Amino acid sequence: MAGVRQGNFLMLRSHHCGNKDCLKYMSQCMALQAIEKGRTVHTYAYGTAQYHWAISPKDKWVLFDVKKDPECENDLADKKPGLVARLDKAYGKWWDDTYPEMIAMGGDAGNPDEGRQAAKKSSNWKGKTSDKE
Repeated sequence: MAGVRQGNFLMLRSHHCGNKDCLKYMSQCMALQAIEKGRTVHTYAYGTAQYHWAISPKDKWVLFDVKKDPECENDLADKKPGLVARLDKAYGKWWDDTYPEMIAMGGDAGNPDEGRQAAKKSSNWKGKTSDKE
């Protein structure tokens, strides 16, 4: 999951990586794979996961004008390819600088115990389980 904001524009990419190793522990990739398959209950989203964990097309950024379209329903990426290219380049530079530092500090290592607790909380949810109820 990634996002870049410039002025009124918000560019997002939210799709799982497809790596089966991500399914070993609770992770964003695991959540996105489950939600892509129709799950509606997940972290911070009891019945609203399809909205809160929105999934973008694989390997594609989506772009929204949040002032004109605060619900982020109208993807402008195809209409503004120059802006998408500039924001993608800025994100790439930031990520190339940030990722090595994140790994060096122990980030993205995964914590199986934390993942198990989140999974248990999600599976024990007794409330609304669908956005359509």
